[in-house]
Amino acid sequence: MLGTKLGAQLGARLPAEKLRLILALVVVAVAAKMVLTLLIAPSDVYDIAVEVQ
Repeated sequence: MLGTKLGAQLGARLPAEKLRLILALVVVAVAAKMVLTLLIAPSDVYDIAVEVQ
């Protein structure tokens, strides 16, 4: 709920150009994270954990 209030307040205060810039930066950050996740190999491809109780 806090993010909604904060976003609404920032949306009312900031001009449209800055809001578009913020959105573009978020999109680029998510895309970069996805690319890194695809390119970096996991430390252990097959990790099977069996918990015995």
